[in-house]
Amino acid sequence: MIKTYPLLLFICTVSTCLLSNCDYRKSTQTQVSTPEDTLVQIPNEWIEKLRTTKDFEKESPHLINEFYLFLYEENPWDSTTIQNWSSVNPTFVNLDTSPENELLLNIKINRWELFSVIKKINQQWYLLYSNAFGGPIANNKITIHANDPAKKIIELETIHSQTPGLYGTGIKGCFKKVFFRIENNRLKVALSVVSNHRTFDFAELHIVNAFVKADVYEVNQKNIGVHYMYTFSPGSRLQGFATYPNASFTFESLENDLFKGDFSVEYQWNNTDQAYELQDSTEQQKLAVFHSGSFLGHDFYQAFRPTLDSLSTKGDGRPYTKPIVQQILKEIAQLPKDTTCIPCGKTPPDYYQWRKKQQDEKNQRKPQDKN
Repeated sequence: MIKTYPLLLFICTVSTCLLSNCDYRKSTQTQVSTPEDTLVQIPNEWIEKLRTTKDFEKESPHLINEFYLFLYEENPWDSTTIQNWSSVNPTFVNLDTSPENELLLNIKINRWELFSVIKKINQQWYLLYSNAFGGPIANNKITIHANDPAKKIIELETIHSQTPGLYGTGIKGCFKKVFFRIENNRLKVALSVVSNHRTFDFAELHIVNAFVKADVYEVNQKNIGVHYMYTFSPGSRLQGFATYPNASFTFESLENDLFKGDFSVEYQWNNTDQAYELQDSTEQQKLAVFHSGSFLGHDFYQAFRPTLDSLSTKGDGRPYTKPIVQQILKEIAQLPKDTTCIPCGKTPPDYYQWRKKQQDEKNQRKPQDKN
């Protein structure tokens, strides 16, 4: 079992080292490329050990312990979990014009996975990126897009869920695709999008349920093309109204879809922001709904207003669609503000973002400590 720390401590724990047999010294912090940015150095000896390991089933627990202690003062996982439910999967691949292959490191512990990118710069290995993903299942999938051999793009398909199930989130696993590029010895999170997302009712939280699926059809240095398909259906909050005397719709009618559709978008590379971005404001509204879970309320109505207004006044030929949509709009109107689930398309804070936040909080406490 994971220790009873908050989930964020899975990827960001600072305490004292519990292990007495660490083979390597703690990693050093070295400035690379820009003076304000500091990268964690990974010992060359550890990289070579990883490269020459033959039996990962046997060696994974040791490798994981050592790697975590390069980043943190304490491993957040207990030894039993690491010993019995962990694995290491390294991939060495050249992502840019450097002579040395980069290391894509996937560490699986229980139902969580840590994805890291490590690069050799000036004869030393440095951690460019590290982030934890997890949920009901752990199953990171990595694709390398090499249409430009000098600047390959990493596509990581992973699952997003801060709780392994639907309690507290309304999301029972949300698959997303995250795209990375190396720019000037830094790994950029170039784009993060939903790839397969379905909401489930719990405790009458939902006015509307949604299923969203996205297929990536183009990946290159200038564009990433994504085709979205979506379906919306009535949520559990409407079930009570179907039981009223003289109800305008039946309980069974709530099992039918409200409406569905699809559209394609082209995310374009913005060299200033170092990310793929979307320019069309209408498409941005819809994608904000898909990615944030805001289909539960006002943002859902604003993004799909023409369709919802038409269904609430004209219907679609089915006897119950019009009154169901009318009731949905009444429920949305009563919300004080948009009700959102945990973001699905958004990438959680990575290791360096967490470390900066810790340092900022520490600096804020210093004046108080003096008093």
